[in-house]
Amino acid sequence: MNVWGSGGAHRTYFQRLDAIVIEIFNRPIAQQPRGICDTGCGDGTLLAHLYRVVAEHTLRGRMLDAHPLIIIGADFNKVARRVTRQTLRRAGIPSFRVVPGDINRSAQLASDLEALDFAVHDLLHIRSFLDHNRPYAQPAQYVAGTRTSRTTGAFAHLGDEIAADVLEENLVRHLRRWAPYIGGFGLLVLELHTLPHGFSDQYLVELPVFLDCAREAGLHANEHLQAWFPPSALATVSLNYFTAG
Repeated sequence: MNVWGSGGAHRTYFQRLDAIVIEIFNRPIAQQPRGICDTGCGDGTLLAHLYRVVAEHTLRGRMLDAHPLIIIGADFNKVARRVTRQTLRRAGIPSFRVVPGDINRSAQLASDLEALDFAVHDLLHIRSFLDHNRPYAQPAQYVAGTRTSRTTGAFAHLGDEIAADVLEENLVRHLRRWAPYIGGFGLLVLELHTLPHGFSDQYLVELPVFLDCAREAGLHANEHLQAWFPPSALATVSLNYFTAG
């Protein structure tokens, strides 16, 4: 959550995120998610903030006794999970769970939530500045050069070069893994993008490339619930609300 406190520009991104969350939780109650699940929740600050946004500024906030808002934090890091529990407890959130979660293992997250009697499709899924930091895995049975790459980036993993087309294939497969699990209420992704750059173990791609990979993965961006900063194809930060199907 370093991004959370890093200045006015970042507050602008999160203000837009707030506005989208308010729109979702102002819908008729039958069209609202049961709760919010943040994969890569860090210290839980964003979840605590969004709970307050819903409680104070939405139709759902006036109905919390009858329709409690379930808050779920998922993180790979054990220390982050412990801190998230402390954050959500201090925030006075009555209904929350904190579970292990790996951005590359959406099926495992769905299974773990099911064991806690939470259907993954009943939740609004969110994540912030995480996808470009996903652990890299070589795409199985992919032959380099099969697809024509568009990104101008240069990528590496533990000192080994990743060809641009292989990285794009990895991104498509990464996003495709989430498509079966966000069909109910979608996925809000706040993400970093790149202009031409040198080798990096972070996997940032240009906004048009990111959106093309998402479409190929079966994720559809809602044009009315998105924001780009700056507002052009050269954006270095984007906020997209994806649905699947």
